Amino acid sequence: MKIQRNYIEKRVRNAIFEDLGKKDITSNLILKKKTVTAKLVFREKSILCGKPWIDCFPNFFTSLKLEWNYKEGDIVKKNSTVVVIKGLQKEILMAERVMINYLQTMSGIATKTEFYVKKIKKFGVKVFDTRKTIPLFRYESKYAVHVGGGFNHRMGLYDGILIKENHLRYLKNLNKFFKEVRDSHPNVEIIAEIESLKQLYSAIDYIDVALLDNMNLTKIKKAVKVTKGKIQLEVSGNVSLKNVEEIASTKIDRISIGDLTKNIDCVDITLLI
Repeated sequence: MKIQRNYIEKRVRNAIFEDLGKKDITSNLILKKKTVTAKLVFREKSILCGKPWIDCFPNFFTSLKLEWNYKEGDIVKKNSTVVVIKGLQKEILMAERVMINYLQTMSGIATKTEFYVKKIKKFGVKVFDTRKTIPLFRYESKYAVHVGGGFNHRMGLYDGILIKENHLRYLKNLNKFFKEVRDSHPNVEIIAEIESLKQLYSAIDYIDVALLDNMNLTKIKKAVKVTKGKIQLEVSGNVSLKNVEEIASTKIDRISIGDLTKNIDCVDITLLI
């Protein structure tokens, strides 16, 4: 996933303004212009994700200097210092919460993604994210999935075709519909949510990916036999760390998992001066 540095800087600017507003009343009241050293510590083992965001902070708090002990995507051991921050005590405390918010959330997503990726690596099945993200935090969420070894579905409604059950609900001739979609968009990947083998037969000649939504294992195995590798098969719906291996063993191609970005387990991080 390409890093959009100008976009990231704008995001960080808005996040700082959300927290800081016009000024930090407490720090301005109590703290003098004192230069200090702080360390940002990960209190649990996790994958570092969010470094490009944190690297933007000295653009807004000019006294800050960052010395990283880890690279983006590195596995950080429990109680390890990830970055040493030098600068005015007041500016470090102004930046602290927003820095941690980015790192704890993005590192949490990347770490969970890696759990899933490792679980099904032996089956050669890819882990994909979904659009089930916190509003206005989708780019960060999908970037974190990428850092954790996963793959990205479309960013939004504008950059891919995904035909879902509500699109198909009142159509009588599915075969004709899928053909019309393919003819009108010959060079665009078409993904269709498939709820039955009948729908699969109607779509197989015109789509690139069949998204098998909430299908049981028996139906998934039948879909694998029907397609014979002609199109990609993706399983979605009610996927967890408990059942992901069993699903992957059916020889499908990919699994999309809302849990990656919907149920975020943030990493425990602290900043100590």
